[in-house]
This record gives sequence, structure tokens and C-alpha cells, in this order.
Amino acid sequence: ITSEKLNEIFWENKTGKNAKNNLSVNIVRLKNILSKTGAMQIAKDGDNWFCEYDNKNVSIDLADYLQLRAAYPSEHGRPYLDKALYFLSRGAFLKQMESPWLDDIKADVNSKIIDELTEEIACLDTQQDAELVIEVANCMSKFDPLNEDALRYKCKTLDKLGRHSIAKAAYERFAREYHKSYGEDFALSFNDILK
Repeated sequence: ITSEKLNEIFWENKTGKNAKNNLSVNIVRLKNILSKTGAMQIAKDGDNWFCEYDNKNVSIDLADYLQLRAAYPSEHGRPYLDKALYFLSRGAFLKQMESPWLDDIKADVNSKIIDELTEEIACLDTQQDAELVIEVANCMSKFDPLNEDALRYKCKTLDKLGRHSIAKAAYERFAREYHKSYGEDFALSFNDILK
């Protein structure tokens, strides 16, 4: 990332010398913090700042997940999902961070993951892989609590397993959250979801 972009993100109200000074002070602080890890550092190449790290000693879950996705480019089902859910079951990307400059990045990553999980869950056998279907549906809900596909897969699978009250409770939680978010009732009944 360029110095200009960093200044724009973090110090948009400062210009020229003030922005440059803020950047310099904070880069020094960040370098000091990272030097204590011994495995990460901030470096500059021309106009661009970047983070170097030793991937044997530092784990960045998004980078690890993207590496996993690249290793399984067209594989679907249990072998891939068993590994992917290790990363994805934690929930949405950077969910604990609230910053306007991150919003589009977070939305893009989370949307791609939801699309991928929707594709993956459709490849599972709801009889044979019932518990995995529920796990994937739960994971989808962590990324998008109002995802109707996740609700449908979860409720149908729980119902087939004879866990009717759990399926109904999942539906009712979803309907309450839907009403709280949109100010209107969820249009589909529990029976509609099970069809």
C-alpha cells in the first residue's frame, strides 16, 4: 500500500507534513511492536509499504484459507470442507473491527465465502452428510445471520434427523432476527421452509 493511501485511510483530515509525520511515527511504533515477534516486519519498496512474515511462525487465517482454496480449486464436499471449516467456523472476516475503509473489503470476502459455502452445501448428501450440512449451515449463518439458504438446509436436515423441536427453534430465532432487522415478519412459514 502506498503512503498516500495510508494517509487517506487513517488521517484524511491531515495533509502534507502533518500526515507524513503521523505516518512516520506510527510506522516506527508498528515496526517496534512487530520486531518483538521476530517473525514479522514492515518494509518499504519504492512507494509501497508491505508486511513481510515468516509463514512457519505466523498464521494469518485469511491467507491460510486462500491458500487452501487454491489447493482445492474445483473440489467439493467433505475433503475440502473439513479443512475449510477450520477457518470459516470462526465467522465473518474481521468481525471485531469496525472501520469505514474496511467495509467494502469485508463485504467482498464475506460474500465470496457465503457463495462458496452455498455451492458446497448443495453438493452434500443431506442423508449421508447430515451433520456436515448442519455445520455448514451454521457457518453460513455466522457470515450472514439472515441467510435463507442456511436456514432451509439446517431446518430440513434437522427435521429429517427427527430433531423437530430444534429445527422449529432455529426457524423461530431466524424469524425474530428477521423481524428485528427488517421491521416486518418473515414471509415463509416453518412448513414453507421444510418443503
